[in-house]
Amino acid sequence: MLRGWTIIGCGYVGIRLGRRLLEQNTPVTATRRSDEGCAEISKALAEARVEQFDLAAPTDLGIDASSVVVVSSPPGPGSPADEEAFAASLPDSARLVYISTTGVYAAGEGREVSDMHPVAPASARGQARLQVEKAIGAAHANSVFLRVPGIYGPRRGVHHRMLAGNYRLIGPANTLVGRIHVDDLVAALVLLGGAAELAHHEYIIGDDEPTSGREHALGVAEVLQLPEPPTVAPETVSQAIVDMLSADRRIVPKRLHALSWRPSYPSWREGLQQALAEEANEP
Repeated sequence: MLRGWTIIGCGYVGIRLGRRLLEQNTPVTATRRSDEGCAEISKALAEARVEQFDLAAPTDLGIDASSVVVVSSPPGPGSPADEEAFAASLPDSARLVYISTTGVYAAGEGREVSDMHPVAPASARGQARLQVEKAIGAAHANSVFLRVPGIYGPRRGVHHRMLAGNYRLIGPANTLVGRIHVDDLVAALVLLGGAAELAHHEYIIGDDEPTSGREHALGVAEVLQLPEPPTVAPETVSQAIVDMLSADRRIVPKRLHALSWRPSYPSWREGLQQALAEEANEP
């Protein structure tokens, strides 16, 4: 029997994941909180079962013991209690994969940050994600946490904002920034969700070439044949953005490597070319 997947909060990543699973003839249930969100999923994933669902007021989704459940929704006003209650409601053998953030780790100061790096969130966002991880882990033993840096791909990321004319560099932008192409993230989710057994609960992900914000932006601008983006002072943007861009982590996903995962887009260069090619072929 095929393992069915349920994607809670099915947005940009969830839709890409749903497509991959449906191509493999895997049953998919995808949820969003709003009517508009459900309509977006129905348009993108015509063969999926679409349900309106809110972790704050959950309904029965019929998740069985063989299911894989991916929670991609960010913490809300009821977090971490809402996620904890949902996790506790799942059958013990259902695999729960929570999409977390590399923001749960301490700053790297340019050094290697792998799965075993100390956990010490510097931002409210990172702290909220870590609290959800702990709550889910306490409620459901068969849980996995994938800690993700900046996600980019078709219609998302620095190139998309540059083309829209609203990208700005924040200060010197000379610290390393982790990135992952959405399809490489999807491949890791499929791997972690489908594995019979996993040796660990926590996994970090990133491409093979962490790059400073400035180097990346100048490289993207060159590919797009656009001028260098303007620079703004750090005090003009939110502290959350400053914290995210100054973490200076050289991400090395050792545990995923041990599971034979490797990125199809090892750097932003290959990933950007894929994104531009897909966008060019859109109707």
